[in-house]
Amino acid sequence: MGKVTIFCQLSGCTPEAESMMYFNTEYQNTYGLQLTAAFELLKSRDEAEGMQGLTIIGPLADNERDWIEVESIEEALALPEGRVRAVSGCAMDGMFDMGFCGGPEGGPDGALISFGSCFYVITLMLPILEAATGGRVSIRRLWDLTIMKGHIDAHSYNCLPGVSYGPIAEYWEQFAWMFGDISSEELIDMDSRGTSEEIADMIRSRGYWMWMRPDRFPIDSSATPQSSQNISFDEPKQTVSPKSIFGLPLEILHSLVAYLPLSDVISLALSSKTLYNLLLSKMATRDTIAKSYVRLQAPWYLPYGEAELKWWNDRNGDKVLGWEYLKRCFVTSHSMRNRRRIWKAAESIEQECEKEERAWAGRT
Repeated sequence: MGKVTIFCQLSGCTPEAESMMYFNTEYQNTYGLQLTAAFELLKSRDEAEGMQGLTIIGPLADNERDWIEVESIEEALALPEGRVRAVSGCAMDGMFDMGFCGGPEGGPDGALISFGSCFYVITLMLPILEAATGGRVSIRRLWDLTIMKGHIDAHSYNCLPGVSYGPIAEYWEQFAWMFGDISSEELIDMDSRGTSEEIADMIRSRGYWMWMRPDRFPIDSSATPQSSQNISFDEPKQTVSPKSIFGLPLEILHSLVAYLPLSDVISLALSSKTLYNLLLSKMATRDTIAKSYVRLQAPWYLPYGEAELKWWNDRNGDKVLGWEYLKRCFVTSHSMRNRRRIWKAAESIEQECEKEERAWAGRT
């Protein structure tokens, strides 16, 4: 039996990303010193701890150790509520590339997860599923969907058919390609394009971001807020804008623009000096707009669940939530870029749940 690459059914990621950097190109023996050093920068203990912490999801026997094998979709869906469990603390172990996931120390045994009654998710993805779906996609509902999609039998698909996982789906292979749109030849040429730090960031930007942990919020409590003269767009030259906008109370204006796409907020502010002064000239005003925008339109930039909230609170995240934080989320944070992708995948999973449940109900 050859190597099998099994992807997280929730995120489309793999805990094997670090090791695959060295094995998915025919040119690995010609990597230069800077490129090799860049690969080492892409790896970190923090990334490994996050992306290699796994949860097995499946039906657990009464002895709390053995996993139940089901023979059909009908049998699986008929299992009583509470039988399907999510067991965290699992790890790849030595047989992950053959389709097996190791169980937690002192807990249930490991399980076959390439097909059958069990599958795995990367543990830190679960809070994103709960947040993105408002808790409507429970562990049981996710398992039911996986079963209805055909996971019981050996199959050729990598992740749940019909779910939109974003651009990561283009790179699922036995040895998944970690570098996005960078070709093997270009990867070799990168050795002469800068320092190892610069090369590593180029690799992240071009595709490796899709394999990174999605819960490292870009909090920088030591950063000095930018002055209005240094924000990333020029002040407007126009002086006219609709009087209906000018007549609104400032609080209402700020509340309304929070519902606009961020690019439209900036365009509106640039349409006149008056609107620029009302919306973006002061740091406090920009922070107010940014906070409302995140809560209303980009909730994936906020923590959810005990572990994420602890990480956030330990770093005083609420104190830095504002315009500069939002800019880092949009522009520089690879983790947040991946978080948004996974959030959208979770929303797509909920849509597939509804679709499959309707279809299955029509058969019975």
